[in-house]
Amino acid sequence: MRVNENRNYCVKNTPTFGAIKSVKCTGLYEEFPDLGKDLVDTFRANPKAMEFCKKYDVDIVFSAIQTSMSSVKTSVELFYDDITKGKFKKFWQSLNSNEDKVTVSSFSGTYNYDIPASLRVTTLALKERIAAAGLKGSKGDLDSRLKITDEKLQKAIAGRADILAKKRAKNAAKDPAQVKLEEDTGKLEDSIKNLINSSK
Repeated sequence: MRVNENRNYCVKNTPTFGAIKSVKCTGLYEEFPDLGKDLVDTFRANPKAMEFCKKYDVDIVFSAIQTSMSSVKTSVELFYDDITKGKFKKFWQSLNSNEDKVTVSSFSGTYNYDIPASLRVTTLALKERIAAAGLKGSKGDLDSRLKITDEKLQKAIAGRADILAKKRAKNAAKDPAQVKLEEDTGKLEDSIKNLINSSK
């Protein structure tokens, strides 16, 4: 698994409404692709992780780096498109590299001053944190972090739905001719978007 070292994950403005957009294994996993494959397979076997990926656009990065001497840090990062943010917030976020992500990491001390052995130990620990049967109830495991993130996003989506409902109620009090014109304009815009999307 050879991947680029590009760490600039800007949030896209148009979500595809639930998909894994990319999966990368970086750092030491480029030298030990079998360990990277184990992490990818463990992630795929976690139903809660896959459910999260079906709800939101996600880029997944598995990384392993040597921190000092022979100690290793491994991590999985899920960069998701926060659909509750407007274009201005997404633009500001891309400038500040303050991405929306869920991160789970594992560290190892020096394991007999042997990088491959440290990497195996740390990868095994990370696999346990990714697996659905990992550290149950721990705030450090992937399932609990995804649950917290999903609840935050769903709450924000519900809040935006309330604002939209209030706006529609306010529009209903408008002049019926103005409401009809706005509805027709919305239908025209939808038709144009459908035409553009069908040409892709």
